[in-house]
Amino acid sequence: MTATITQASQESETRIETALSAKRWLILFLLTTTAAQSFFMEMSFGIVNDIYVYYFNISYAEADWVVTGAYAGMLSTAPIMAWLTYKRYIALRLTAIIHALSILLNTLFIVIAVAARTSYALVMIGQFFNGISRLLLFSLFSTLAVLWFPDSQVGTAMGLYIGGCNVGGILGSILPGYLLEPVPKFNNGTGNWTDIVLNLAVFDWMAHNRLTMLAMYSSMLALSIIVLVLTWLLVTDLPPKPPTLAQAAKRRQLVEVEHSLEGSFLSECKNLFSEHGFVGITIIAGFVGRAYGVELAMMSEMLRGIYSDDSFDLKPDLLGGILTGLFNLGCIAGNIIGAKLLNNWKNYKILITVGSFLSWLAFTSLLLSFALKQYVAISIATVLFSIPMRISILVSYEIATQETYPMDELFVNLWFTGGQAVVGIVVLELCRVFYDNISALAVLAFQAVVLLVAVLLSFMLRLQNRRLNVEQKFGQASMNGETEATETTPLN
Repeated sequence: MTATITQASQESETRIETALSAKRWLILFLLTTTAAQSFFMEMSFGIVNDIYVYYFNISYAEADWVVTGAYAGMLSTAPIMAWLTYKRYIALRLTAIIHALSILLNTLFIVIAVAARTSYALVMIGQFFNGISRLLLFSLFSTLAVLWFPDSQVGTAMGLYIGGCNVGGILGSILPGYLLEPVPKFNNGTGNWTDIVLNLAVFDWMAHNRLTMLAMYSSMLALSIIVLVLTWLLVTDLPPKPPTLAQAAKRRQLVEVEHSLEGSFLSECKNLFSEHGFVGITIIAGFVGRAYGVELAMMSEMLRGIYSDDSFDLKPDLLGGILTGLFNLGCIAGNIIGAKLLNNWKNYKILITVGSFLSWLAFTSLLLSFALKQYVAISIATVLFSIPMRISILVSYEIATQETYPMDELFVNLWFTGGQAVVGIVVLELCRVFYDNISALAVLAFQAVVLLVAVLLSFMLRLQNRRLNVEQKFGQASMNGETEATETTPLN
């Protein structure tokens, strides 16, 4: 893909005006709220899946299929949303509305499933919509930052937006483990459904957890309705004036993409995936971002398996919730550090390389901590891993839009997030094979190897920073008093 600054004939056509809209902070706060909702629903499942097994009378394997259901929502929706974006049927506003609606439907199906205790399939359907919300969440947070914020605030906007995920993640991790009663232990140790119906105490346990889950998810449903209405009323596609010279040049069509193929959706997709930097950073982000994803989805189950030989009374739901909460706290620290780095330092290759290396180093220490069964060490390693991991994710989204400028940012981010989902589901299914046939430690060891591959790939990246180059070119022209582009200049 070749991007060029096009020649202009009149001074008035090339005069560029930029301005910052105060509304950007209101939209950011609203979308941050939807991010918190989405991750509350996702993280809470990793804690309550141990309870769902008995509540819905299903196996652990069936419970874990919900994670695959969420990925199915991401993968099936990504090409549809990308096509709608390419045809200009949707942009930031409608995408934000669909995002809020998918969270509402996710919550609604889970409330119905818990209330009726009929079919676990309703939970699966709800998680399918959660997968859609996660696709749109990660597609929106970088798009909003680039379209509404100046380069000096892009990192701040991305950090705050994705920080909402971590706030929701903390609440979704700790509240269920604290409020819900753990699965009762049975005298014969089998835990089969026939044993449960004979145990009167289990009926009390089930009634308590049913009311608690209903209260928790119904509150989230009410919040989802409010957020959907506000999103419909307040969110717009673009600010009145662009916040940067690069966005202004793009709006005035002073920067164009030269396509080697006849314009169509498929050729646009081929054009996008012909960018080696984009493909490389998609794989890296998929490896790094999913390194802890399996543990988040099945934390209680893994802790129960690793500590099964210990004599002390373990409450894996609460311990898993604490670990997941610590992970999200570390991510918040990573958001703050990553935002500062993105705002002030534009050497993205060094940032992604160092971030992925530190992620691998910390994850290796997490593996050793699990092997030694040291819960305190596991907690520390979890925090140490989450900080560089989150920095790497922030940097990766900035790289994706930098390398593909001036293509539509939402189009790029939809495919970028969808591509990570493909990588993630492959890693997830391989981890499930390792867990079922070997052990939880084998899962961690495999993911440490995956992270090492991400480090090696980051060394091989060749980045061009196209959007930043345009900003510098027009900025320099403005400082020199030039108001028109006198020649066609390749950006790469």
